[in-house]
Amino acid sequence: MDDIVAHMKRAYKPRKVNAVFYECPHCGGKRAVAVVPGYPDEFMMQECLGKVIELGGCIIDGKMSNRACPDCEKQWTAQKGEGNPRVVE
Repeated sequence: MDDIVAHMKRAYKPRKVNAVFYECPHCGGKRAVAVVPGYPDEFMMQECLGKVIELGGCIIDGKMSNRACPDCEKQWTAQKGEGNPRVVE
């Protein structure tokens, strides 16, 4: 896994993007992010390196989580409008 992360850091230079963070219902952390499904493009890879999104994988099914917390490493499914998003520039 470390080899993959090292390759990603060399191949994709992180850039500043507006981030949307959510509050984690499990630990109360303020840095939970959206889980984005599908094959990642260069922009998604940059957002992942910047810890602005979590990559959800290429296989999309009806049971996927749409939020992830880097603090407690839990994933969950938030309903539309749930989570009080906080935008950080």
